[in-house]
Amino acid sequence: QIQFLEDASRHRRVVGEQEVVMTAPQFTRPLHNIETIEGTNIHLECRLQPVGDSSMRVDWFVNGRPVKTGHRFRPAYDFDYVALDLLSVYPEDSGVYTCQARNALGEAVTSCSVKIHAKKDLILDTQHPGGLEKIQYLEDASRYRRSEQVDELVTVRPRFVTKPKSLGNMREGQHAHFECKLEPVTDSNLKVEWYKNGRPITVGHRFRPIHDFGYVALDIVDLIAEDSGTYTCRAVNLVGSDETQCSLQCRSSSQILTTTQNETGLEQIQYLEDRSRYQRSEIVEETTTQAPTFTTSLKQVNIKESQRAHFECRLIPVSDATMKVEWFHNNVPLKSGSRFTETNNFGFVALDILHCLPEDSGTYTCRARNIIGEAVTSANLNVQSKKAIYAESQHEGALQRLYQLEDSSRHQRRQTTEETVSQAPVFTQPVRDLRTAENQAAHFEARLIPVGDARLKVEWLRNGVAIQASNRVTTMHDFGYVALNMKYVYPEDSGTYTCRAVNDLGEAVTSATLVVQSKESLLLESQHQQALQKIQMLEDSSRYQRREEAETIVTQAPKFTVQLNGPSELVEGQSAHYESRIEPYPDGNLKVEWFFNGQPLQTGHRFRTTYDFGFAALDVLTVYGEDSGEYTCRATNKLGQAQSSVKLNVKSKSSIIRDTQHEGALQKIQYLEDESRYKRTSAEEVAVAEKPQFGRPLKNIEHLPEGRSAHLEATLTPVNDPTMKVEWYCNGRPIPQGHRFKTTYDFGFVALDILYAYAEDSGTYMCKAFLALHM
Repeated sequence: QIQFLEDASRHRRVVGEQEVVMTAPQFTRPLHNIETIEGTNIHLECRLQPVGDSSMRVDWFVNGRPVKTGHRFRPAYDFDYVALDLLSVYPEDSGVYTCQARNALGEAVTSCSVKIHAKKDLILDTQHPGGLEKIQYLEDASRYRRSEQVDELVTVRPRFVTKPKSLGNMREGQHAHFECKLEPVTDSNLKVEWYKNGRPITVGHRFRPIHDFGYVALDIVDLIAEDSGTYTCRAVNLVGSDETQCSLQCRSSSQILTTTQNETGLEQIQYLEDRSRYQRSEIVEETTTQAPTFTTSLKQVNIKESQRAHFECRLIPVSDATMKVEWFHNNVPLKSGSRFTETNNFGFVALDILHCLPEDSGTYTCRARNIIGEAVTSANLNVQSKKAIYAESQHEGALQRLYQLEDSSRHQRRQTTEETVSQAPVFTQPVRDLRTAENQAAHFEARLIPVGDARLKVEWLRNGVAIQASNRVTTMHDFGYVALNMKYVYPEDSGTYTCRAVNDLGEAVTSATLVVQSKESLLLESQHQQALQKIQMLEDSSRYQRREEAETIVTQAPKFTVQLNGPSELVEGQSAHYESRIEPYPDGNLKVEWFFNGQPLQTGHRFRTTYDFGFAALDVLTVYGEDSGEYTCRATNKLGQAQSSVKLNVKSKSSIIRDTQHEGALQKIQYLEDESRYKRTSAEEVAVAEKPQFGRPLKNIEHLPEGRSAHLEATLTPVNDPTMKVEWYCNGRPIPQGHRFKTTYDFGFVALDILYAYAEDSGTYMCKAFLALHM
């Protein structure tokens, strides 16, 4: 099979001798003139001879210019058929279209005139006559005019011809409908009203009354139980009235719907929830003929609280499917929980209890039974509980220290016998007068007896008014010593200060005068003499005064002693520096200006000018191509002006930098992309001397919507020629490499895939195959 597929002779095209064409091109059928309207398609075609000329080239022109390439222009040339299709033409497509054919022996031309009439800018005619007639019919106001008729005088009282039928056994959610016939029909004063149980019905979305030309009806939508009752229809006009009644019975449905609303869904759910479908069919492989027996018994366990308890034993028979193992605690089935883990695996039975508690103590029994009998084994579990409250000290040394600190006898005041005082208070040392300055402290003190009088009370007064305690004024009375302290005083504190001592036998008073000398309200003297001198030195303006020198009189016009000089040729991105020397200096009236091509130089961060003591300079940072031109420096004073110029030519760089910016990296990339490093070296290559031929040609693709993918394929021989090279062209130009264009060449199969096509992709695609040896 592989040899059959690799047989290149199957794909070879029988090559005949190529005919040599010795005739100049000639159009056997010329083009015809066309006149049409905007928006239509145009088809131009002609016939061309000779037919089998491979060097024949056909071009289309409009008004002497090549026809544009695009999705609207589609040229075709096949055998002797030459055509051009124009889609959705515009007025600007009008002109003379020429088809030019040429080969090595000559050329031929045929032309025609195409005239396209433009449509109106505003299309006032209808594009849909049927729709226009329908709109006119709907907008015809005469259809809705009420025909004015003379109201007839009705002298008949209303009468119900038919009565509404009562409705019973209605279900909640259904609709109710009452209807009847009423006379007279053409009474404009007739009024119809509906009542429920004697009360007017509120008109709403559920209650819909109708009265039209003698037809009276009432519709009730979505009945509820509360709608049950007697309904009355009353008709009233100027002559009299009439009424009719009917009843409605509505049964309420259950509040909770327990029946399924979807029988099929319920059956499907029941089918999915049927566990019997997933149960494994238990097949008893062996018939048990032995009652259960414990080969090893449980052992007693003694542990402390929070430890883990483990019971285990051995049980036979091992492979008894009907064996059931149960655990009991004090003859009560063991509770299920995260702390209890039971194990029964191939004759090994165990029970693990995590974080044991005192209440877990007791007798644990394991019972095994099958269809023949049962076996039991038991063991005790003793859990030593921890104390809930620790009464013993955990730190003996600290306990003794606590006892000492909590001993209240150390802090008890000694009970002394209160002495009986039989003396009125007397000041042994009176208060003395005091004179002080503002913001200074004031202190008054005195001595007082008796000393041990618990009922003695001391008060301080200023000008007969009790002194209020504050953070500025503090008083003291300790063992016969009384004092008054004032941290700082104000002028308003001046006055007479009195100390009064009172007990049960009398009182004593001592007074003194306080004089406070106030300071000035504005302090004009310096509080910091050295700092004042320093400030005066800094504020001395005479230190900064410029010495007045005699103004220099300038008697000459400005001139350039050194002409403006600097670079004249620069590459884009470099910096330019120009400088010159100007006299006279110093000249207070001298003005220096810079110009570019006769215009004042723009102010910006790239242009920096300098003028200092006759030195004038211009710096241009990072020059561009548009900076090329003539730069002029002009100096002006009262006596005249002078100027100096220099020209600059900036060679601009290309907009796209194609040269590498990193030579070392470029060489590395070229080395990595070198496909020859990965080519398999053939030990012996067979030289193929066969000319490439296409076994199956490409097929045309027409009417492809924009955005869709396009696929072109063909077969090529010879298949196993390593020197074969395949290239693709669109309208004679190589197809650009990109993610939208994917080319394939594999074992004689060539293909081109366009992932998503655009209108500009329209054209003639050519696949060219050639041998590298014949290039």
